[in-house]
Amino acid sequence: MNATVKKAFILAVVAVLARIDVQAQAPFAHLVADMPTTGVPFKAAKDITKRSYGIPNYKGHISAKLYEDIQCTSYFMADTEELAPDSYAKFRIPNTPYYLFVASFGGPTDYLTDMLVIVDSKGNVLDTLEASVWCFPGIAVKQYEITGSYEVIIHMLKPLASNSISFADFSSFPASRMSRTYKITNGKFVLQSEKNYRQQTYTRAQLEQESYNIWNGQEQIL
Repeated sequence: MNATVKKAFILAVVAVLARIDVQAQAPFAHLVADMPTTGVPFKAAKDITKRSYGIPNYKGHISAKLYEDIQCTSYFMADTEELAPDSYAKFRIPNTPYYLFVASFGGPTDYLTDMLVIVDSKGNVLDTLEASVWCFPGIAVKQYEITGSYEVIIHMLKPLASNSISFADFSSFPASRMSRTYKITNGKFVLQSEKNYRQQTYTRAQLEQESYNIWNGQEQIL
């Protein structure tokens, strides 16, 4: 093997090893070190300002779907490269080795799904929780907040109808609002409590308002 061929061979091997190293790296490793920490309490309202950081190599670590219906049972895209997620918030869980990240999917589309992701100090994924589901121009059927004590509250609308209600063409639907509170324990989301609210009819005009978030409803607790 002459010197030129040998040099080309070595460079090729180095390139392959570099790719393997990148692929093997925990998906949040760079964000643990580089991404600024977000303060609490935090509410993922429709009008929050987002500065996004890419999440490489998410497949096999996080599963997410872009939904077609209000019930979140039908989807048109899941776990593909086109869904390449980014993160707009990182929380450091006090007195633990854990971080809480948002992984946001579907940014270039009319649909959006946010996953909350618990990672360790090396960026490895420990647990995930679906936290936000939107459809353009701002119809949210699931939103989240993080309290000052780092509990996670997921607010959602649960339609009463058994048939699928499409985001694209509904005018209104009866639903019950529900709020679930989770505590982060040993790197896992642990359900602590659930609140249910009296049912009412939600309209497209109401849900499309930028100022209307699920927690703004005046529903009575059951």
